[in-house]
Amino acid sequence: MSTREIARIIPFFDTDLHTGRLKDVGMRMELRPYAWLGIEGDWALDAESRHVNTANLDFYLDKGPARLAIGQRYVRDESSQLTAEIRWKLAQDLDVKFYERFEFETNDSKEFEMTLSKTFDCIIVDFTYNHRQGDTFFFVFRLKSFPKASFGMTQSYDRPKASSQRL
Repeated sequence: MSTREIARIIPFFDTDLHTGRLKDVGMRMELRPYAWLGIEGDWALDAESRHVNTANLDFYLDKGPARLAIGQRYVRDESSQLTAEIRWKLAQDLDVKFYERFEFETNDSKEFEMTLSKTFDCIIVDFTYNHRQGDTFFFVFRLKSFPKASFGMTQSYDRPKASSQRL
């Protein structure tokens, strides 16, 4: 048996120090019913106009050979985007990843990316196709011992870190 955090809700109230008036009201929440499933979100409301200025919601599922992550980002009068990523381990040494970023304000895809990763004895080779401002193909070579230490050319959904991991 071990203790773990399942839910965290943190309200916040921003005050203008010059006028003493309430400026923004919002909330951050984290729900982790299982280690492989999580929902996180935050929103900020303008206290005067009572309009939502920003809102974010992230959902991730990481179980077995598959990982699914979806995030919604909203900024009032600017943007409303959906970001999604699917990763699948096809074999012990072969992975595929699909990434999509869609803008609802203009109703178009801002970015699409597909990466095929092959693991060899010492290195991992990523072959990536990216469509953002035209079509781009490239290879990335990473050391197997340090797979996260690369030149970060590919796009990926970075799920929010748990509060205990942020420190």
